[in-house]
Formats: sequence, C-alpha cells, structure tokens
Amino acid sequence: LAEKAYQLDKSNIEVINFLAVIHRRAGDIVTAEKIYNIGLELDSSSLSLMSNYIMLLKKENRYDEAEMIERKLELIDDPDPYQWLEQAYTAQASKKNAQAKAFYKKALVKAPYLHQAYKGLYQIYLAEGKKSKAKEMLVKALEWTYEVGERRQYKYKLYSMR
Repeated sequence: LAEKAYQLDKSNIEVINFLAVIHRRAGDIVTAEKIYNIGLELDSSSLSLMSNYIMLLKKENRYDEAEMIERKLELIDDPDPYQWLEQAYTAQASKKNAQAKAFYKKALVKAPYLHQAYKGLYQIYLAEGKKSKAKEMLVKALEWTYEVGERRQYKYKLYSMR
C-alpha cells in the first residue's frame, strides 16, 4: 500500500518517510538511506523524516552525521506542536535535557495548552534542582488539564513540593 501511495504521489513526504522506515525495520539500511535522502531533497524540514533518519544513523554508529542532522532539526520551525512534543520525548529519553527543553518550549510556542510539555519541563527542572521553575511548570500544566486523573496527579505533585 505504501508503494501504491508513492506511485500516486511521489512528493508526499510522509509516504516517503513511511517507506524508509519499512526498509529500515526490515534491515535494508542501504535502501532506507537512499529513500531518506530522496525525502530530504524534497523537503529538508520534515521533522519525522529527519528524526527517523537520525535513528538509522545512530543505529549504524554514524554519530557525527546524526549530530549534523540534529543541529538542522533544531533550526526548523514546524507548525505542528505534536511533532515538537515527540522530539522532546525522544531527547528526554536520551538524557539530552537541554535539547528536550528547547523542543518542549517550541511546542508551547505553537500550543500553550499542551500540559504534557509543561509536565516534561517540570521533570527536567526538578532533575536539575530548579524547584521553583518545576513548580511553575506544574501550575501551568494544571491550568491546561481537564482530565480528573491528571489534575489529581498534578495537584498531588504540587502539594508534595511544599
């Protein structure tokens, strides 16, 4: 189906990304990389394509190339806040807190209602020992959370910080 979609629209960056991911997961690194490069020629600002290509490069221990693309990724202005949120989660999981903070902040510029971004910033600030900044993020997360369970969780964390 992905190949059929590509035949119908050879400029659809998400289809190209999907094809590259399929080849990468199947272990066909050479083809996957060719597809990523075709995608980057078409759209050098696709967060998902760049992120997946970085994953391939790191898996192949090509850290210098991955780092170059990561620097480019930080300069992109993608309007989709959820793309930035996903990038922040990935950076935070890799213990790249400075990068994760930057991505969370980009998500919040696009969508200040994303309580998940405030929660991520809370976790980073807490780990850095910046309790007042962490508390500030929890308060903001609480402002934008309407689900009862999450509100309860944020309130509990706020009370435990006192």
